[in-house]
Amino acid sequence: IGESFFSPMNAMNMFANFLQKNLIESTFAFDKTLAETNKQLGGFGKEFKEVGMIGGAGFYASATADLATYGVGLKELAKSYADLSNKINGFNDLSKEQRKLLAENAAAMETLGISADIYGAAAAKLMGTIGKTAEGAKNTIEQLSKEAIAAGKNVGEYVKEFEQLMPKIVGYGREATQIFKELNALSAMTKGVMSAGDLQSFADQFDTWEGAAESVSKLNVALGGASVNIADMMRADPTEKLMMLKRAFDESGQEFDKLNIGYKKMLAEAFGGDVAKAAAFYKGSLADANAQLNQAA
Repeated sequence: IGESFFSPMNAMNMFANFLQKNLIESTFAFDKTLAETNKQLGGFGKEFKEVGMIGGAGFYASATADLATYGVGLKELAKSYADLSNKINGFNDLSKEQRKLLAENAAAMETLGISADIYGAAAAKLMGTIGKTAEGAKNTIEQLSKEAIAAGKNVGEYVKEFEQLMPKIVGYGREATQIFKELNALSAMTKGVMSAGDLQSFADQFDTWEGAAESVSKLNVALGGASVNIADMMRADPTEKLMMLKRAFDESGQEFDKLNIGYKKMLAEAFGGDVAKAAAFYKGSLADANAQLNQAA
């Protein structure tokens, strides 16, 4: 009896029964989770199962295996599909592969602090405003995340700021992501006194002839001569404008702390009258900005 019980055939049968039992349990767990998710998300679970393409416990195993390193499970992935469907206009018109690509990436990025709202808004603008593909949007958000981590910044806040500034930094002939990276490097130069958004707003005033003429003339007076060309300023993108101003000040040999209060206030007018921001910008070191750019490269 002992020999027949432990025969190779019996062992194979026992193993097969074990696999079948676990498959049934996994399928039941999948279906239960899917039903709960479907109820929570107003019927989106059906679409989620379709996108999985292989269905049942096999899909559950695939999804959790691919995203296990991020701690993402079935519920998180299903929620990601629903959130992106609400945030990205035309999400459901994308191919199954594209929806799957974005949903999986959004679920993974949420573990780094990028909420579904932030991810969806950024992806929507990347595809709508800039014209990137779904894969391009995914790669851009991943790159922004790496830059934030390298700079020691909150990943979610970094991506959100990019999304908010995106409409203002496109159309200059250079990648918006590169301009944003440079704005953050210049922010580091000011020791964080000015954010990337503050610097963009400062540079924005040089986009019109009137604004550029007024601000440049005041800078030239403070520097003791014509150092910045108005036409060059108007043609430049935001970070190029800022670099032109900073270089002109540095090359003048002036020191902000040694300027009289009248000149300090004159320079501060371009910063909304904030002398502290003007000081942070003009006293900052371009070496610090370049160091952050090299670190995030």
